[in-house]
Amino acid sequence: MTQTRVVYFGQSLSIFDYLLLKQDVKIIAVFIPKLSENIHKEFLHRVLMANIEYFYVALPSQEIFEALPINLDLGVCAHFEIIPEQVLLQFRLGVINIHPAPLPKYAGRYPLIELCLAGDLESGVSIHWMSTRVDQGDLIAEANFIRHPIEGPVELEKRAEQYACHLLSELWSAIIDGYAPRHMQLRSPIKKANRSIPCPCQFDYLVDLLRAAQAYGPYGGMALYEPKYAVVVRIKDLRVLSFVSKSEKEIELNVSKNDRGFWGCTIENMSKANLRESVIQLEIKSNWILSCGSQVNRQSVNQTQVCFEASAHLLNEELKPLSQTKLKEVHYYFTDQSQKFLLSPLPKRINLQLP
Repeated sequence: MTQTRVVYFGQSLSIFDYLLLKQDVKIIAVFIPKLSENIHKEFLHRVLMANIEYFYVALPSQEIFEALPINLDLGVCAHFEIIPEQVLLQFRLGVINIHPAPLPKYAGRYPLIELCLAGDLESGVSIHWMSTRVDQGDLIAEANFIRHPIEGPVELEKRAEQYACHLLSELWSAIIDGYAPRHMQLRSPIKKANRSIPCPCQFDYLVDLLRAAQAYGPYGGMALYEPKYAVVVRIKDLRVLSFVSKSEKEIELNVSKNDRGFWGCTIENMSKANLRESVIQLEIKSNWILSCGSQVNRQSVNQTQVCFEASAHLLNEELKPLSQTKLKEVHYYFTDQSQKFLLSPLPKRINLQLP
């Protein structure tokens, strides 16, 4: 049986496992971006078990061409950096990309963040031929599915990978035999969703913003600015509490302006935290003035509270790591003022710092 010589680019273990299980595929090389140590170990374990000769982690894009083996048939990409044109040209069939969102509506590097910010309840996955234009190559296939309101980028990406494996199973023969579909994408301007929290705020909109702030990797989060520094909150777990339906009318919570905003329920003492990474674990609740015509339960609510667990990273005003001197200064400030900081009144609008 003739085997297709494939190179894998990406960070999706699900797509990589799919390729490993195919008997008509011989994986020649694997390129992955910088990920967590645990994910690196998972990839390395699979690479060793499958006797894959070439394995590269966080190789700069300009060096991929030099590291690429010869006589390649197909490239498969799933959540990777931009691949240079000279690399794309080394594959007899070309390179296919698994994009975890509908195209062209959500093209770009972090489409699921945009989808959640927009409050879109239809997500999906797109498989397309890669070209020199990011996410604009001809479509091979796509599948759409309904997003549950509580799903964020991480959950949607996992579901998209499952749908992608089904699509690949149906189309694999056509791809490797060279007659896979090619549908030109219709170009449309990409609109960035609003990244700020107005006051009062629709409850569903606030939840969508917080869902988007659950983004993975070094990106995503919600930045709250103090005069001395910024606190970037990266959400781990989001919960909605106290749904009490009272009437069909839209109700605005009666909250004092001085109590408006987010505050810490439990905060790990920063002296125990790793100062080098300047990360604090905390639990946060929201008491933002909410206009509660909720689509989540299809009824109005008069008592709704948003609660989430998060890690807070201390950065400078440009959202870059603090110097050691500044970090020590802020450490004492935050240790003494942490409760007051999170309880203090926040401005009428908070901007989210997302990709």
